[in-house]
Amino acid sequence: MKIKMISLSIALLLSLPLSANEAASSHLVNLLDNQTYTDEYHALGNLNAAQLTAVTNIEHAIENEDFAQAHSLSDQLLQSDPNLAAAHYLKAKTSVVEGTDALLFSYSLAQQAKKHFLLAEKLAPTNAKFKLALMSFYLNTPAFFGGNASAAENLIAPITALSTHYGFLAKLAYSAEFKGKEELEKLISEAQSKHQTDLTLQLLLGLTLWQSQQPDLAEQQLLYLDSLDARSTKDDETKQLTRYYLGKFCLKNKSEPTKGIDALNVFIQNHIGNTDDDYLPWAHYYLAQLLLQTEQLEDAKQHFNWLINHQTDEKLIKLAKKKLKQLPNT
Repeated sequence: MKIKMISLSIALLLSLPLSANEAASSHLVNLLDNQTYTDEYHALGNLNAAQLTAVTNIEHAIENEDFAQAHSLSDQLLQSDPNLAAAHYLKAKTSVVEGTDALLFSYSLAQQAKKHFLLAEKLAPTNAKFKLALMSFYLNTPAFFGGNASAAENLIAPITALSTHYGFLAKLAYSAEFKGKEELEKLISEAQSKHQTDLTLQLLLGLTLWQSQQPDLAEQQLLYLDSLDARSTKDDETKQLTRYYLGKFCLKNKSEPTKGIDALNVFIQNHIGNTDDDYLPWAHYYLAQLLLQTEQLEDAKQHFNWLINHQTDEKLIKLAKKKLKQLPNT
């Protein structure tokens, strides 16, 4: 299984910076849903076969960072059906992801994104996903480019009325930006009492707490989610992402190293036979460092050597070689 975060867009809800050159085509990671493509597209409304094919092609172009192709396909879809909300959403999404991928988010891309997010929301006023996309644009975009914190806040209630899942994410995004620890603690309680089975939401909460410089709350939430995963027989992308980020958190926060080692070991074991996942080499790198923290030097060497022998990323190879040189008898 190759982990893909294919939901809203790589830049709409949360800023979760990764290490340099870590997995993801952008410096931002979107984690809105753990759904399959079919479920994800269902959230875009009722699409016929031709529209579904077009949407699939646009999504793939965005994933591959072929923004010219994504814009071209979005424009074609808009020409064939100018009142299709999903077409406007995808045009806006393309603009946002392209802007996020660029060094500077251009004014024209921002205005294009805003225009089409507004049209998508207007054409499908009962679609919570489109409302959250618009809210996220307002929340994450500088005022000069069209951002508007008040407009973002005003969308929380209507989003929540349409979907408890998206409503919680809307409150989470706003609270992470403008509220303090007390409000975030309330969201933890709400998540654990009302959204216990929504593992993706639980993971998003943990990562947001981490990003919001609340490491104690983040650790509490990630360990809680890990305990939920242990009780679940279903193994999917969300569980794998939980293991990955729990391991990374334990390393970066220098806490619970054994938990981090266990999580990353399972993550790696589940990728046997599938070495093309961009997250896999970083899992090896983080695991090796956790093993160093617990003085398991020989095991750490194995993972650093795996990176050297199996990776083409020169910077990651250099990191592994540097770590190996610092170890005795290497």
